[in-house]
Amino acid sequence: MNYLKFNCIYCGQHMEAEPRFALRQLQCPSCSARIVIPASDEMRAVQRLQPAETWDTIVPPAEISQPTRHGLIHK
Repeated sequence: MNYLKFNCIYCGQHMEAEPRFALRQLQCPSCSARIVIPASDEMRAVQRLQPAETWDTIVPPAEISQPTRHGLIHK
């Protein structure tokens, strides 16, 4: 298995992690700083090709009622 090899951005501690842990936070065992495990170059290339999920694409719009002086307008 190919491990992701990286260094702590604060103290330079050498670390490695399985690729499934990419982009997750961990606490550096040396300086206790919180860092993010970097993604591999292949993972970054795949992410660029896939459309990003945003709030608009995940959450359906809510039914909103607007109050007016004549009653409620349902949209």
